[in-house]
Amino acid sequence: MEISVDTKRKSLEFCFQGSDMHIFIEGDEIRIAEAITYEVAIGEQFAKLQLAIKGGKVYLVTPFGRNEVSNPENLIQGVKQILDGIKESHKELYEEMIKILG
Repeated sequence: MEISVDTKRKSLEFCFQGSDMHIFIEGDEIRIAEAITYEVAIGEQFAKLQLAIKGGKVYLVTPFGRNEVSNPENLIQGVKQILDGIKESHKELYEEMIKILG
């Protein structure tokens, strides 16, 4: 899997089944969201449904509220596997994200 890193925005980007996915730091948590583009150039937008990870817990963030995911192990493990791909090349970002993961 090819991973693009934007250290200024503290963000990773990769393709999943034709969708542009982002893992990024927002405040004190990690967010996972699909980037959505429109035919009119309005800049990059993220989907309104996002996953938030903090301290070993995962939450689904929606327009209807924030709900904890009951079995987040595979989500956290998947993020760690992606982060392993930047461990050597972007050590500072890697360490910051691992710390937030808990």
